[in-house]
Formats: sequence, C-alpha cells, structure tokens
Amino acid sequence: GSHPIWQCDRFKGMPPGERLEIVNKLKLCNNCLADNHEVKNCKRASFCKKPECKEEKHSYLLHEIQGVTANGIQASNHGTYLPIVPVKVNNLCNTYALLDTGSSGSFCSKSLMKRMKLNTKGVVYSLSTIDGINKETESKITKLCLSSRDGGNSLAMSNVFLVDEIPTNTPSVDVRKYEHLRDLPLVKGSVKVEVLIGLDNSEALIPLEVRKGNKNEPFAVRTLFGWCLNGPKGSVVNNKIISHFIQSKSTINQSELLMP
Repeated sequence: GSHPIWQCDRFKGMPPGERLEIVNKLKLCNNCLADNHEVKNCKRASFCKKPECKEEKHSYLLHEIQGVTANGIQASNHGTYLPIVPVKVNNLCNTYALLDTGSSGSFCSKSLMKRMKLNTKGVVYSLSTIDGINKETESKITKLCLSSRDGGNSLAMSNVFLVDEIPTNTPSVDVRKYEHLRDLPLVKGSVKVEVLIGLDNSEALIPLEVRKGNKNEPFAVRTLFGWCLNGPKGSVVNNKIISHFIQSKSTINQSELLMP
C-alpha cells in the first residue's frame, strides 16, 4: 500500500496473532516491521515495549493495542471557560484538574510526576483525536489519589497517562457580573492544570448541581471536587480551537519508534 504497515488502521484492528501472520507473510522484520532486513539484522535495540514482556518481537505482534480517545474541544484565548477544579494529590500536593467528558482516559503532567516522585511504568497507547487521527504513543502510567482541598471527597485513579503538559488557556472571570455565580467558590483566573480527568473516572464528572444564567452567559456545575465554571464568556466569537486537550511533546515519531 501507500503507507507503512504500522500506520494501517486495518492492520492495527487485527488480533495480535493475525498481525504476526501478515508480517511473516510479507517477510517484514518482527522487531521494527521494516521490509529491508530480517529481525536478526535489526539495528533497533529494544523489542516489545511492555516492560514486563521479554519477547523479541514488536508489541503489535504480541499484545492488543490500548486505545485512548481524547475528543475534548479546547476553546482557546478569550472565549470559553473550561471546567477546572482545585484538588489535592495523594493528600500532599495542591494543584488543579480539568474535567474532560470528551476523553476516555485520564492524564497527568510530568511536572506533577516529578514533584510527587510518582512511580510509573512504561506503556504504548493509541491516541485518537476528534478529526480521526490515530497516534501510537509511547508513555508511562501511574496511580493518583485525588481529593477535594478540604479532604471531604476522594477518588483513586489508576492507569493515569503521563504527558508533558496539559495546555489550558481560560479567561479570568468577574463573578460580580453574574448574579447566579456571585456566591460560588470558583476558580476565577488562569491556573496551571496538571491533571486531566476523563470518562474512565466518571465519578468526578457527574453534575451534582447546576447554576445557569441567561443565554451566552457562563454556567457553573458542582462536582465531586467542587464548583467549576463552563461555557462562553459573553457573546465573544472565538475562531481558534484545538481539537484535543492533550498535546504531548514527548510523543515519539512513528519512524523513530518503529524503524531501525
């Protein structure tokens, strides 16, 4: 075909055993899937990317591909408020979390991992964006326990993917302008978000109470971790959007990941 086999969605949708049959039939390298050498001559040092696996084959030929969908729309600059809540991590560190109903997985930033000295393990996952682009990503996963700042509610999160950063750019809000928001403890300005909570931890996303105003006014939602602001900042038209929240600088290029 016109694309390498590791970029083929049909190939990636097959069970690992069928992928191995195809690779052997096409006489591709079992390690990097290239067509210009045999596995014994492969210059790529590592084989399967799963840390607990010792097999000398590409991970596609041994394991199911773990999929993560990050379909949240991020309105950038001045137009939209993002649902951000204050949280405490492992009962030690205060930070902020973004609630993303468009993501099937949850993520944390490298800055949080380093500050908390979190234990991690390696993983390869498939990141699908709203425009249908699939990216095979080499990353790490960790576990987190989030709680509200007052310690009243908590949530244990496993399989949290590590990314370089979680980019958010939300406008500051003057709640005095909105009668329905005046008495609420909201995140009112730009803050550094280090955790993204997706649908795999849906308990944190469930609306417990909603405060809404007039058309084109922001609304507030009470969640497990407190109140968060959502919606437009007035009627400002914003023509800059990002198709998914997660933009990991550490994502390895396919050619670097799979070719010798």
